[in-house]
Amino acid sequence: MKKRTTGVAFVFIAALLFISRYIIATAICCVGASTRNWDYYLFNELLGSIGIPLLICSIVSLIVGIGYLRGAEKEKE
Repeated sequence: MKKRTTGVAFVFIAALLFISRYIIATAICCVGASTRNWDYYLFNELLGSIGIPLLICSIVSLIVGIGYLRGAEKEKE
């Protein structure tokens, strides 16, 4: 794969991982919680219960993607 394509793929994966935290918390809130009220504190508790591995993986993937994109631009010059 070319560096630019790989970089874009890593940035896309980073966005997907970042968004998946919120999708999982929303799904737990809608399905798992017995309340129908969307409470700010309840949602933050659910985000905390999911943990931060998805956030860390998305940050690492974003850094790698940006690195590939910068490398592709430097090769072009």
